[in-house]
Order: sequence, then C-alpha cells, then structure tokens
Amino acid sequence: MYAVDYSNYLQHHGILGMKWGIRRYQNADGSLTSAGKRRYNENYNPDQIRRDIAVYGKRGAKRISKDMDRGIPISGARSLEARRYHKAEEASNTGRKVGKVVGALGGAALGIAAVYGLTQTAKGRSICSNIVNKFSSGSSMAQKMQRYQNVQEFLRSPRGMGMVAVGAGIVGTFIGKAVGKNAPLAAKGYTSLARHDMKVGYTEKTTRDERDKKADKAMQKMGY
Repeated sequence: MYAVDYSNYLQHHGILGMKWGIRRYQNADGSLTSAGKRRYNENYNPDQIRRDIAVYGKRGAKRISKDMDRGIPISGARSLEARRYHKAEEASNTGRKVGKVVGALGGAALGIAAVYGLTQTAKGRSICSNIVNKFSSGSSMAQKMQRYQNVQEFLRSPRGMGMVAVGAGIVGTFIGKAVGKNAPLAAKGYTSLARHDMKVGYTEKTTRDERDKKADKAMQKMGY
C-alpha cells in the first residue's frame, strides 16, 4: 500500500469577491476599464514620467502617479505636486534663516569649547603642542616651547577666545544656512536640478538634456 504525500502542492485562494473568468481591471476584449486605467496609469506615458522626474525628482513622479491612481488627471496631479514644492520652498526659506542663527550660535559655542579643550585639558594641550611643533620644524626646543606658550596665552585671552568664537560662528553660519535651506527640499526628494527648473522652466535644452539622462536612469530603476 502506498502513502500519498500532499505536502508539496500549490494552493491559491484568490481574493475576496474574485470570480473565475472575470478580471477587475480588464474588459472582455482585453482593454482596460476606467478603474484599470487609473490603476495602471495608461495615460501616464514614459515621456511624461521622464519630464516629471526631471522637474520634481523620482519621488515627485511617484507622488504624481499615486494622485493619478486616485483618478486625478495629470494636469491636476502636477498642480498638486507644484503646491508641494512651493510649500517645501517656503519651509526652505524659513529654514535658511533659522539655520543661519543656529549655525552661528552653535559654531561660536563649538569654538569656545575647542579653546577650552586646547588650554584646559591634558589631551588638548598635547594636540596644541604637536601642532606648534609641526609648524616649527627646524627651530630649537626653546623656540618651540616659547611659541607654544604664546599660543596658549593667546587662546586664554579674551581677544583670542573672541576671535576663535567669531571665526567658528561664521563657518557655522554658512553650514547652518545650507542645511536649513536644503533639508526641507531634500526631504521631499527635490534635487538641485528640480529647484533650478522650477525657477527657469523646463525649457533650457542643455539643462533639460542633463536632467533627461538622470531621469532615464531613474526610470530604469523604477522598472520603466
């Protein structure tokens, strides 16, 4: 007598409401229903996708595609994405101002902390000594020691600490400004090219060709 093993078989239950021979998104002749067109975005052709990737970035094109899935026409979906961009741009302008102030204060604080570390801690003094020795090659030990003491005195003085704090604050201003400006746009996936395009329009041929090349690569990754 043979035992039958039923462990290796394929089981398919379908989905709720499924009927054999009836497809949700296709008519009997194979054409897409209105729901199918929304589902597969038949009206969202590769040229339009390429243009939207170039203008709004890959994530922007995906958002447009999702809006079209909900039945919104491409013109409306693009308008919604343009609104998202302008909101991100407003946040970018605010972020640039806030980042400028925060960066300046943070840079100054880090500068003061660095001065404290170089003058008040053993490791910091050792680092300071190594830097002085590196820029004093060929000098005698006495000269190196004198320069090290001069540097330490300068850093401890209010003038030296102030100069370091101001310098670090200026550097922090530029960093904070850049981060605050780009973070809201980058969070939505808007590239620098997309930001440029929103200002000058999708018209400049050289810039458009460059964007189209990047858009083609993005489309390949998206499976188009």
